[in-house]
Amino acid sequence: MQAERLGHPFLVYRDEAGEQQILPLGAVDRATVGRGPEVDVRLDPDPEVSRLHAELERLAGAWVLTDDGLSQNGSYLNGERVSGRRRLRDGDLLRARTPLDDVDSSPPRMSLGCPSLYRPQGLTA
Repeated sequence: MQAERLGHPFLVYRDEAGEQQILPLGAVDRATVGRGPEVDVRLDPDPEVSRLHAELERLAGAWVLTDDGLSQNGSYLNGERVSGRRRLRDGDLLRARTPLDDVDSSPPRMSLGCPSLYRPQGLTA
């Protein structure tokens, strides 16, 4: 993956068609996540994913996930519900609406790669 080789942060996710997508984060400071037509990372059209679900933002060189009540069903980082802001690390698994161990085993998910900021751990998207 070129973004990883270059050491730039990126987000790997599955779009509404289930296709793997890569969003390079090196040139942006903010990205919105949800199912709405105007978000940067558009997920599965599942009604449990909010139109504007969460935000990814670069703060002082680190990426954070913010869900300040934007979504009804929550955002999860490595299986834990996010309330407010959470700092992201390379290889973190982000999920919209349900954690890993819930009944539905395949909710929309994203994985962050920040090889230039953190030691690479690999991605599972």
